[in-house]
Amino acid sequence: MLAISDIHQVVEGVWETVLNLRAEPEVAANGGIPAREFLRCRVDFSGAWHGAITLDCPTALARQAAGIMFDLDAAACTDEDTRDALAELGNVVGGNLKTLLPAPCSLSLPNVAAADSSTPPAAATQIRARSSYRCQGQAFAVTVFEHS
Repeated sequence: MLAISDIHQVVEGVWETVLNLRAEPEVAANGGIPAREFLRCRVDFSGAWHGAITLDCPTALARQAAGIMFDLDAAACTDEDTRDALAELGNVVGGNLKTLLPAPCSLSLPNVAAADSSTPPAAATQIRARSSYRCQGQAFAVTVFEHS
């Protein structure tokens, strides 16, 4: 199973490599990101392990990521650019975490939507790990769910 230290290593590495930004793990889990406009990227795993990860990110931070990834001013990024950037971040995080799961394991295409932080990715799931981060003064979170 994925340890919090594994998740930290992957998320910090992806943020540094893809965005050249620092994602700092929060010392105390605060139960999620504050209730405000944010997007959720979900990636599902199937095979020897069945589950999902979600990447919950404030829209403003996802828009900053889009600006960096597409070499645009963040204000010029469209909603589609913002969702595409978050999908790519979710895909890269999911792909890196997949290497730590039992083989064989397949990764779905990422799905990005506006979301409510209390909604799990599926009815029959259990939260296995949740990790919160700060980047550019904004909180985001990665949650690992295992399907029953």
